[in-house]
Amino acid sequence: KCLKFLQKISQGNLRYIDKTLKSFYEINSFFDKNKSQEYILKLSALENGLLR
Repeated sequence: KCLKFLQKISQGNLRYIDKTLKSFYEINSFFDKNKSQEYILKLSALENGLLR
């Protein structure tokens, strides 16, 4: 499910995935595994302006 989400936001540009994953790891360490990975991934994409 998360992989499909990454494919959707990538739009053929690997920079988007790189930014999102970097943000994901930072947010994931902040929440200390209290939130689902899908939630954190969407939050990361939102932070990078990739969700519309």
